[in-house]
Amino acid sequence: MLHSANIVAICIATYMRPLLLKNCLHSLTKIIVPEKYTPIIIVVDNDILRSGESEFNTIKTHFNFKSYYYVEPKRGVSSVRNCLLEKATLQNANLIAFIDDDELAHKNWLINMLKGF
Repeated sequence: MLHSANIVAICIATYMRPLLLKNCLHSLTKIIVPEKYTPIIIVVDNDILRSGESEFNTIKTHFNFKSYYYVEPKRGVSSVRNCLLEKATLQNANLIAFIDDDELAHKNWLINMLKGF
């Protein structure tokens, strides 16, 4: 049986694509959250100049759940994804869902991801 503490970390890696990140995050503001799940957004930017931070800060006010932005200075997708996993673990996430910064989430995206699980 599921409990209300089922935290789903929605993880996004990005690097120097602030407009794509903005669109991805905006699409996530419209997702339907299944009952008994609590999503969180975790963005890890691989750009030490924090190119995605401004867009993140603009969009995060539209989420009804917590969102976090971090920078991973070690270059490479593996480093960024490992950082995402670490940050999700620190937030006590039970489940992790990855979405790329160049993707858009349909309103049923999270529901469908959890059905697949």
